[in-house]
Amino acid sequence: EVTFVSLTHSIPEPNALAIKTPYGTLLHTGDWKIDPCPLVGEKTDEKALKALGKKGVLALISDSTSVFEEGWSGSEETVQKSLIQLAHQHPDGRIIIGCFASNVARVLSCWRAAEATGRRLGLVGRSLDRIDQVARSCGYFEDIPPFLKEGEIQKIDRRKALIVSTGSQGESRAALMRMAYDQHPRVRLEPGDVVLFSSRVIPGNEKSIFALQNQLVKRGIKVVTHKEADDIHVSGHPSKDELEQMYRWVKPQKAIPVHGEDRHLHAHAALAYKWGVKESLPPQNGQVIRIAPGPLQVVGEVHVGRLALDGTRLIPTSGAVLAERSQLMASGIVQIALALSGGRLKDCQIHLMGLAEPEEKEEMILCVDHALHQVLSSLSSEERNQNSVLISLIRQTTRRVMNEILGKKPLVHVSILRV
Repeated sequence: EVTFVSLTHSIPEPNALAIKTPYGTLLHTGDWKIDPCPLVGEKTDEKALKALGKKGVLALISDSTSVFEEGWSGSEETVQKSLIQLAHQHPDGRIIIGCFASNVARVLSCWRAAEATGRRLGLVGRSLDRIDQVARSCGYFEDIPPFLKEGEIQKIDRRKALIVSTGSQGESRAALMRMAYDQHPRVRLEPGDVVLFSSRVIPGNEKSIFALQNQLVKRGIKVVTHKEADDIHVSGHPSKDELEQMYRWVKPQKAIPVHGEDRHLHAHAALAYKWGVKESLPPQNGQVIRIAPGPLQVVGEVHVGRLALDGTRLIPTSGAVLAERSQLMASGIVQIALALSGGRLKDCQIHLMGLAEPEEKEEMILCVDHALHQVLSSLSSEERNQNSVLISLIRQTTRRVMNEILGKKPLVHVSILRV
């Protein structure tokens, strides 16, 4: 029996699941925070959480992302005030705000910043268009006029435009990166424009984000992040004090920290013990955990992992296809085709892929060709008639020659034609 419990997060309408079982109730929070003024959607249902705690919760399965952050994560209302203030501080040129498309409250705050400064709001990025359509269908933007489309933004005065864009994490094909390199087909940035990054740096994206910001600055566009402006962004995940509040409300017997790296999960487990939970288990992806009866215990494992869209099919990122492509990218390939007649070499064609610049290829091919002729001339007629022996020797010789020239051993594909 499953009951939904309203929480707050950076998306509208997040819900925890209270799962009633014969052994007790489990509370799975998903992503959450405690936002006293979320702008969009309901507030955290404190009454329902306390009621669950009073009845008894067997286990709390909860977000660990911001476990190292002290205090509280902050409110969307604070971000709205900050964006309005920043918009007033930059009256010249366009204002572009990079944020996560799923954050409907942030889009609403951007519109209010535009309204407060006499600007019109435009959306750039397909995911923002989709979110706008869904939000309006759910009644969130009922009293707000339609936002400018990409094709309309360029037609109005730069000082009258405020743009919300996807791509704040430096994604290579996202709108903000394309605008930064002046490759967007409908929106062009100019010196004097300002880009506000109303988002956090997701671990692993640092390099691409800094490259994006450097490119913007290089073009004379001002960049503002959380380092230059307080409250330009707040997290959608609970800081330490919010986590503690949840444990006080729910009073679980057991804790299973989720959503975080190992250090987050283990820190969360240690805090849960400090807050009175006697038993916790930080899991690994794929582990099957028995919660009850008895103590928390890993009792099995299932295959997990990411999938990649490869053309029209989904393939595992840890599978053979992408492993081979990775090897090709790292090592290159040499293709060798031999034509033999009566054991004698009639023709040898060598192709290098991913190994040499055009002006280098001829010399490398000559080196490989010379080495192969030497090997073939040293073989007996019986050895020349055995494909397996020939292929093995050709591969070994080619990899040795390429290693001497380039310091790497490429993949070698050998085809033999007997005429």
